[in-house]
Amino acid sequence: MGKKKGHTYKFDKVTKLGIDEFSLKKGHKNFLCVLVDLEDNTVIDVLEKRTKEYLIKYFKDLGDTFCNRITVLSSDMWDGFAGLVGTVFPNAKLVIDRFHLFKNLNKALDNFRKQLKRTLFKDTNLEQGKLRFALLKPSERLTIEECQILNASFQISMDLKIFYTLKEDLRTIFEQKISRTEALQKITKWKDQAQIFNNKCLNIFVKTLTNWWDGALNFFIERISNGVVEGKNNKIKMIKRRGFGFLNFFNFRARILNEC
Repeated sequence: MGKKKGHTYKFDKVTKLGIDEFSLKKGHKNFLCVLVDLEDNTVIDVLEKRTKEYLIKYFKDLGDTFCNRITVLSSDMWDGFAGLVGTVFPNAKLVIDRFHLFKNLNKALDNFRKQLKRTLFKDTNLEQGKLRFALLKPSERLTIEECQILNASFQISMDLKIFYTLKEDLRTIFEQKISRTEALQKITKWKDQAQIFNNKCLNIFVKTLTNWWDGALNFFIERISNGVVEGKNNKIKMIKRRGFGFLNFFNFRARILNEC
């Protein structure tokens, strides 16, 4: 079991669980899992594997009482995590982490920028690094220079302006304190507009959103995300850097549980 500030962490109080992955070694695909109690923001355990079979066995070994108590599972859009709802957590709602959702949307927007870089922007003096940063940044945090860069790019490509506006419109919806029913109406309307726009890069995101529709909308019930888990992952990376990497999983796990 995990430890919190020197004492045994009590699994019997966990009802809202966040799960995410991180890599033990940079550049390698040996992913580990971090489990976080989303109500008190504490790492409850670190798992040495993230395979579907391993996760199912791990949680089943914790017992039916634990599994039945989980009411919310927050995760990214990997089926190995999301599939735990129903498989081992019969009473849980899946909440797709909005940060991972928007990571996908930002990737789609940046992929479109890269297309324009090779075509419409090819013979311009637009600084692509600054443009990328401005496109992915929330509109209310833009500097005057970043606004100017965006406006210059929008004069060349109206499609980029439409894409950016759609990105900001969806972000605004997720920041509103509205019910799931209201969110359903607003996001359905947003999806209709995105499909009318019919941009290949955006269409990929729309397909992802459609595939995870219920999990994305459940955010508006629970108002929970994996932001806390992402913060823990950043702290884990600092621990790894301080330790110059950890070859032994159990030493690394012990350090994480002690500090997170």
